[in-house]
Amino acid sequence: MPYTPQDRPLELGELTAGEKARIAWLGVRMCKASIPGDNATVRKYQRDVDRILDRARKRADAA
Repeated sequence: MPYTPQDRPLELGELTAGEKARIAWLGVRMCKASIPGDNATVRKYQRDVDRILDRARKRADAA
């Protein structure tokens, strides 16, 4: 089954240093938000990560 651009897995080298740092920071925020069980905040951070990955996929496909 072919991947759609949104589903294509990214290689670690396709992310910039800033994107890697931002995803790591958002991961920490997700962990912190999940401790008291705030699922709405975790979903917000997950959408932010998905947005970063989508931009990285588009940039990698354009290159």
